[in-house]
Amino acid sequence: MNELLESDVTLWRPPPMIGCTIG
Repeated sequence: MNELLESDVTLWRPPPMIGCTIG
């Protein structure tokens, strides 16, 4: 699931808060 989340997050460029949470 991490791979899918990273792909989606990278597509819409999330804020720094979400980025920190993912890694």
